[in-house]
Amino acid sequence: MARGSTPKPAGIGLVVMKDTVTVETPLIGSGSQEIVDARVKAILDLGTSRGYLTYEELNEKLPDEVVSPDKLDSLLMRIDEMGIRLIDETDIGDFVKQPKPRHRRTKDDHAVEPEVLLDDAGEVLDLNLDAEIAEAATKRIDDPVRMYLTQMGEIPLLTREQEIALAKKIEITRKIFRSKVLESDYCLQSAVEILQQVDDGDLPFDRTMKISTDEGMADKGTIGQRIPLNLGTVRGMLARNRDQWDALRELKGKKEQEELRLSIRRRRRRAVKLLEELALRTSKVTPLMKKLSSISTKMVELEERIEELKKVRDTG
Repeated sequence: MARGSTPKPAGIGLVVMKDTVTVETPLIGSGSQEIVDARVKAILDLGTSRGYLTYEELNEKLPDEVVSPDKLDSLLMRIDEMGIRLIDETDIGDFVKQPKPRHRRTKDDHAVEPEVLLDDAGEVLDLNLDAEIAEAATKRIDDPVRMYLTQMGEIPLLTREQEIALAKKIEITRKIFRSKVLESDYCLQSAVEILQQVDDGDLPFDRTMKISTDEGMADKGTIGQRIPLNLGTVRGMLARNRDQWDALRELKGKKEQEELRLSIRRRRRRAVKLLEELALRTSKVTPLMKKLSSISTKMVELEERIEELKKVRDTG
């Protein structure tokens, strides 16, 4: 360490220059709340300046302390409120720099002279197995166990950092997927009906709800007490959304329409947060997305059919 430099806590990769926070490396266990807030602010500033954030950037730069369900919900709501789009790296084209290809080791790199060993009979042992491996690779393996082990041997194991990064990416992607599906009033209403069946005892609790044993997470008893209270609130929000949607059709001014749409969207997000407190399994949310996609496809087909009939009527 150079003289006069200030040591920084382990695991923190921040550089502060003229009130600007630059994120250097992924954070794994930050320590202070101030550092966590600074990193979140840096991510939001980056998204605000460009108008988008990628899932990969969230995965790499988001502090571990923010990946908990409640905090991640709040962060995603803030991102959406700020007009920041969440997209994949493949969708931003030239704005994302392609990673530099890794240097491939050639035969001349780190060349080592083969060691000569003799067996008990004094014959030279050939320790270069490349030829034998190449010959074995060309042969067909009929034993499924050997085939499985051969394929597994070609796949490198994940490091601890890679496991943490993938786990974080899965959690973020799962949360975004659930939020986007449940922000549809149709899916919200369907989820309310499923949870009502759980509260009535018509659906098994353990197979419908995901109970976590992690510290700080709600247990089965707490969720059971929340269900009737949260469902009552969500039903009121859905009714209010329907009333405002009917009123939206009567409005003529764009400003009033935009304000009403924003009110509906915010109410949907609050309703989603209340449902997420009840820990509905993702396996119950996925069919809602598929059914909604089927309805959307049918609506597009009907619109195309209506346009075709209009053309026939006009020409007739």
